[in-house]
Amino acid sequence: MLRYRADSRGANGDDISGRDGFGAMAQALYAERRHRGKFFNSALFAEPAWDMLLDLRVRVGSPHHPSVSSACIGSAAPASTALRHLLMLESEGLVERSVDPTDARRKLTWLSSDGRRLMDAYLSEVSWRSVSKILR
Repeated sequence: MLRYRADSRGANGDDISGRDGFGAMAQALYAERRHRGKFFNSALFAEPAWDMLLDLRVRVGSPHHPSVSSACIGSAAPASTALRHLLMLESEGLVERSVDPTDARRKLTWLSSDGRRLMDAYLSEVSWRSVSKILR
């Protein structure tokens, strides 16, 4: 597994220092996607569901699950679009949601065990492809 150097802040400013290698890779991919927006209209590359999956993978292991609104911000899409994609991810079994036990007005979201397994499998394959290109 490759270790990627990443900023110690998640998409919404949360401290993500000490994350596992796949979390660091997800952060690097997320940051790369945001960096393109400095050169091109970010609407050209909109993938709200993918951005949410990356952001939620970065947050695995953090002490608190992000709120639904925080996950929507991580998608870099308008709120209604982001929520629609979050519901689609939930229906695919990739994310889960529940009421915040400390504030019933909020809902929390996180990667499901299947969502994490699939994200880690994808990130693992990406890292192996990168290594094999370097070693050729």
